[in-house]
Amino acid sequence: MKTYYQIRDAKNLAVVEKLCESLPALCTEYFDDLLIGRAPSTLANYARQLFTFFEYMECETPVFSTMKAFTLGTVHMLTTDDIVSFMCFLKTKGVSDATILSYLRTLSAFFAHFIRKRKLLSNPVEGVVRPKKKKTLKIYLDAIDIKRFEYAVNDGTGLSDRVAKYQISIRSQERDMAIFALFLDTGVRVSELIGLDLDDVDLVRCRITVRRKGGDIDAVYFSDDTLTMLNDYLFVRKQIAMPDCSALFVAFIGVNKGQRLSVRTVELMVKKYASAAGVTNSGKMTPHKMRHTCAMALLKTTGNIALVQKQLGHRSITSTTVYAEADDSDLESIRNRKK
Repeated sequence: MKTYYQIRDAKNLAVVEKLCESLPALCTEYFDDLLIGRAPSTLANYARQLFTFFEYMECETPVFSTMKAFTLGTVHMLTTDDIVSFMCFLKTKGVSDATILSYLRTLSAFFAHFIRKRKLLSNPVEGVVRPKKKKTLKIYLDAIDIKRFEYAVNDGTGLSDRVAKYQISIRSQERDMAIFALFLDTGVRVSELIGLDLDDVDLVRCRITVRRKGGDIDAVYFSDDTLTMLNDYLFVRKQIAMPDCSALFVAFIGVNKGQRLSVRTVELMVKKYASAAGVTNSGKMTPHKMRHTCAMALLKTTGNIALVQKQLGHRSITSTTVYAEADDSDLESIRNRKK
């Protein structure tokens, strides 16, 4: 049986292959060159963004009947003005500055690749003034919100009587508590969590084996309290999971009952409990905000940014320093200072 990651990678590569049917031939060459060095999910994202770019250029350059008509020769004639025009197009479509920056990184890497291969002479993205990355507040659960969220999951506080009784009847609260506890203890991404198999859980050492973005494998530890919740859930799981299902977390209802839980289901679950608990920024709460919560709690407890980096699986500590910048407890402590 194929693993979750094998199935996910195959779907992403299928996206690349499908889009390359319309993209210029040089894009197929580009993805063939990157196949070994990039994750399939990254390639799929590149393909989507390149498709949007060349689709726009096709409309702006009527002489080319299809995207396939673009060659290295015509791509060589693209200028900084063309890139700026594309950025303005994205802006009018309501695309955020952060996403526009992502497009620019994708396009820059595309041109740079063919410059390294000596097939292009210049990179038109280099002359573009990029949108300034705006500082935003990190959304996470504080200690009070964590308790509220826990009550909502454990005994249905804030949920309608009908929903609360239904969850008790199908015993999904054991699964949901285990998921919530793992999020807070380990800071795993939602894709990493649903990708867990039974064999990835070490109940003796209290750790899980996680496959990170890019394929890195990490061991991440959880608490004794979470161990208890996992054991409670595993007892219930035996009655729900299909015999051939290796997934740790499975669906309790619907057409996929007994099979691996989906990302979307976990996203909806987090929103449901956040709303029921009435936590701060409940409308913006996502599984990734649980990751923020773990990072902020660990940083406040240890003050060790390198430890937080290792816990989250960040390759660069730059990605982790945003949590140190988001900690405003020092400012909160002086709000009632003497004038």
